[in-house]
Amino acid sequence: RVMYDRRTESFETFNAHLFDALFGTDTNVEIQVNPEFSAEEAETEARFYAGYIGKMPGFLFADLETVWIHKGAYGFGGGNNNLLIHTDQGQLYLQDGVLEEVFIHEGVHTSMDAYHANAPDWVAAQSADGQAISDYARDYPQREDVAESLGPYLGYRFRTERLSLDLIDMVETTIPNRVLYFDCLD
Repeated sequence: RVMYDRRTESFETFNAHLFDALFGTDTNVEIQVNPEFSAEEAETEARFYAGYIGKMPGFLFADLETVWIHKGAYGFGGGNNNLLIHTDQGQLYLQDGVLEEVFIHEGVHTSMDAYHANAPDWVAAQSADGQAISDYARDYPQREDVAESLGPYLGYRFRTERLSLDLIDMVETTIPNRVLYFDCLD
């Protein structure tokens, strides 16, 4: 399989370990694991990450077709109908308690950016808000704003009991028009 590897910053062809994962009742995703892992290790990694990927909201599976898994402490990635994982970094995300958040962020790149990042109503919401939820979203508004905004939105709209009052206030005062945009997506 042709897989992107951040360690070499290139697409390479691998004789990858392949695993079929079914999410929900009809979303099949091929998990491709670098052969630097033994067959047993590859299956362990595929099962571990499939469990976390399966926690993403269903709409983030819309364009997801494959998952690439490599060793290394390099950032995850999304896009190309794919999620990119480097397992040493995954353990750091897990230790920091942000692994699920990272998958939501990367899932946005895979299944939402193409439809929303440059949509006129999204751009209007960005303009009306006049600020971004994070420095990363502010610095890369066309590339990172939807991904940075969705996680706080989901917490704000569906899990307020898990958010501090300060974070609730930040969402309400920083991205109210983006919240409305997400609300209108059904």
